[in-house]
Amino acid sequence: MDILFAMLLLIATYTDLKKREIPDKLSIAIVVLALFDFHPLGLLSALPFFIAATLNPEGIGGGDIKLTAAVGLYLGFSKTLVGVVLALSLSIITYWVLCVGKQKQEVSKAMPLAPFLTIGFLAVTFI
Repeated sequence: MDILFAMLLLIATYTDLKKREIPDKLSIAIVVLALFDFHPLGLLSALPFFIAATLNPEGIGGGDIKLTAAVGLYLGFSKTLVGVVLALSLSIITYWVLCVGKQKQEVSKAMPLAPFLTIGFLAVTFI
């Protein structure tokens, strides 16, 4: 199951990098995987993303919210939250590294989040 979960996350990463969207069918597939070991409180792990998107519609996309909610159902609240913290920390470090030596206007503020989420979620899954 974890290998299939990893494959779905990698596909989400690829589509987010190429098309800047995460197809709903990937989140649905993760929810189907979660039915074998269901963690309903895991949905709460997507709540911070939902609040952030509500406050700033130009920020986090709906695909990131749905992906995090689906992963929460699969991994559970605590593992998903740790994965999110790892992902956001890595995205901040990456953004900072991209900004070093460049004018801030040259670096886009918008970065796909799925690659970072994938790293965070896979880290908590396999470590």
